[in-house]
Amino acid sequence: MHDGQTGTRKRRTAAERRAEIMQAAIALFARQGFERTTTKEIAAAAGISEGTIYKYFTTKQEILLSFLDSEIMSVV
Repeated sequence: MHDGQTGTRKRRTAAERRAEIMQAAIALFARQGFERTTTKEIAAAAGISEGTIYKYFTTKQEILLSFLDSEIMSVV
């Protein structure tokens, strides 16, 4: 039997999942700083496992750079 939340998670696109991870990370970076934020905390805030982050980003730095790139592109 499938629960509703699992079904919803599977239907999210890669772009949507990346955006969720970036949003969770940026909120944590703003509150406690980049260096003090762990990928485990980012995963918890995004409602995913820590390993799932690495399906979309290779490092914590890549999350930050992807967010900054998306912000720059939205201005251009």
